[in-house]
Amino acid sequence: MKKRFFLIIILILSLLAIVCIFAPYFSSYDPNKVDLRSIDNPPSKEHILGCDSLGRDIYSRVLYGGRVSIAVGFAVALIQLTIGVSFGMTAGYYGGWIDIVMMKFAEMIQCFPFFILAISMVSLIGEGFWSVVIILGILGWPSIFLVIRAETLKLRDQEYILAAKVLGAGRPRILVKHIFPHVTGLMLVQVTLSISSAILSESSLSFLGMGVAPPHSSWGNILMAARTMSVLQNNWWQWLPAGLCIFFVVLSVNVLGKGMYEER
Repeated sequence: MKKRFFLIIILILSLLAIVCIFAPYFSSYDPNKVDLRSIDNPPSKEHILGCDSLGRDIYSRVLYGGRVSIAVGFAVALIQLTIGVSFGMTAGYYGGWIDIVMMKFAEMIQCFPFFILAISMVSLIGEGFWSVVIILGILGWPSIFLVIRAETLKLRDQEYILAAKVLGAGRPRILVKHIFPHVTGLMLVQVTLSISSAILSESSLSFLGMGVAPPHSSWGNILMAARTMSVLQNNWWQWLPAGLCIFFVVLSVNVLGKGMYEER
């Protein structure tokens, strides 16, 4: 908070999140309403970011799509954090066969190409918001697991942990009371990376037509709707706003994560 650059990023991200969350107060258009008279209209006073190939207001779709994309980012990060931290602390502290089994499980997930696994799972359980959240949460926890496990391995031999054992503290109490508080800094860093990765992954799946299902908008399926070459060349307003939102949010969150890591 002492660095102005990071403070500015936090304020801009917060403003963007507020505008998206309270989208009905900042836009008077229904993001899913089709208007055949406004098909492919460029930016104007009525539609400040123009309209898409179905006459839907791009500004409204970007705001409402931001709600979905940001919600996906936070929900996925929560799932990844829950699994990764609990598994990482358990494997790092208990060691032995528990550590071996969890490590092999994490390595098995990381061995397969991410999008092949994600697309296969989408084909099995279907597309939609919660499908994307569950799939990305299940496939993304190994990176957090490895970081927390390595930190727990360093902490478990510290003197205060040995003192707690001598005083009769059980393993669950040591994990919760003595190790968990010392990995919260890493958790904050990892959650920022998870949010940005989830937003990118959701956008990629939606761009492929396997993410958030239309007519509900997300930044990814806004890009998917504008993927034809004629639109990319001639109707920049149909893809540039959503693309810039993804670029700015992911870049900003990554910068914040790097800044918090350096502060550690």
